Amino acid sequence: MVNETRWRELKAITESLLGREVKDWSFTHALKQLVNARLVRKINDYYFLIDSMYKLAS
Repeated sequence: MVNETRWRELKAITESLLGREVKDWSFTHALKQLVNARLVRKINDYYFLIDSMYKLAS
């Protein structure tokens, strides 16, 4: 289970899972949407899942 992750690490994980490259602007937009939806919290340069149910599913 991952507790805190930097943008670059999240993007690499996402690309690995998708099996393709994701544009930086597209990934940043999607990540901002998760922050705005309060599913992810950003503290300094790290991102965290807020809901413990999502943590258990990862």
